[in-house]
Amino acid sequence: MPEVINNKDELPFRHYAGLFREADPLEISVRTGVPYDEARGVFTLTLMTGVYEITHPEYSVRFLSGEADRLSGYPSGQILTLRYLTHGQLIRSSGTFLAYQENPWGEVYLRNFTNRCINRLAFTFAGKGDLVARKMAVLHGTPYNKGDFGWEFEFMPGLSVRFAVWNADDEFPPSAQILFSDNFRYAFDAEDMAFVGDVFIKILSGVQTE
Repeated sequence: MPEVINNKDELPFRHYAGLFREADPLEISVRTGVPYDEARGVFTLTLMTGVYEITHPEYSVRFLSGEADRLSGYPSGQILTLRYLTHGQLIRSSGTFLAYQENPWGEVYLRNFTNRCINRLAFTFAGKGDLVARKMAVLHGTPYNKGDFGWEFEFMPGLSVRFAVWNADDEFPPSAQILFSDNFRYAFDAEDMAFVGDVFIKILSGVQTE
C-alpha cells in the first residue's frame, strides 16, 4: 500500500523539490548519469526494476515500466531520489563493497541503520531463502555466496547492493549483512544510505512472485 505523506515527510520533500526546481537539469544529468530529455523536460530514472519519468522543473513522477510502481506513491523513495538528483554524483565503482560503517559518517548513524535496516532484513526474511530467491529473480538479482543466502542487485544504474541473511539456530537469533558498492559514498551520504536500505527492503517485501 502506498505511504501517506505526513509532517515528517512533507518538510524535506518541499525543501528538496525546491532545490530541484532551481537546479540546471543538464548539470544534474551529467553529474548523476540520469538521462534527461530537454525537449520534454523529463528525466528517465531507473530504481531497481522500475523505470520512471520525473518532470522538471516541477517535480512529479510517472511510472513507465517494471515489476510494480514502488516510487510514485512512496514519499520516502521520492525524497531519496530528489536528494540524489540535487546532491548525488555517479562515479564508477572499483568493484569493492563496503559495510555501512566504512562509509563517511557511517559509524555515527550505525545504530540507527542496524535497527532500521539490518535487523529488519534479518527478522523479515530469515528462514525464507526460497521466497527471497523468487523475489530476486523478479528484481534481476544475482546470487551472493554469503550467509544462508545472499543476493546482489542494482539499486540504481551503477550503484549496487549486496545482502546476506543468516537464519536463526538454537543459540543465535537471525542476522544479516548489507554492503554497498564503494561509489555509494559519492551518490548518497550516510543518512541517505539508511533510506536506501529502507527503500530496498520495502520493495523486496512488496514483490509478488505468483
